Amino acid sequence: MIPKFIKSNPLYWAFFIPAAIDGIVTLLGQDTTYWSNYRSVNEGSPAWIILATHPALFILGSVIWFISWYFMYKKLKEPFNMMITIAFIAGHTWGSSSWISRFLGNADLYSNANRLGWYALVTYFIFLGVVCGSLINLHIKGLTKIDS
Repeated sequence: MIPKFIKSNPLYWAFFIPAAIDGIVTLLGQDTTYWSNYRSVNEGSPAWIILATHPALFILGSVIWFISWYFMYKKLKEPFNMMITIAFIAGHTWGSSSWISRFLGNADLYSNANRLGWYALVTYFIFLGVVCGSLINLHIKGLTKIDS
């Protein structure tokens, strides 16, 4: 049984899951020096500006970002809502995978001698593909019910 709050906006949840993971691993991946000097932030996206100010501001900004997109998804029309969802899924999955590969490398699980990390990353991509793909499918099924 799929909860009503997911059924009411499945494209948002398809975006939210990889975006939330990306935000969490971005914070977890910061070097120890970051926590005493925010200017030493390690982030490639424009969010580095917020992270360089304070991690609490990054969390607050993320919450505002998620809430804003929840309502944007309710307003966006086809096919733009699907296009932006796929772009967000791809971007946040790739972004979070760069942190995850770093974590696996630091644990010596992602090297020429140990390919376990590669399998873990492939599993991560498959997991998000199945979950997000199922949510996109739920959205499409909802559209066909409306059109019938």
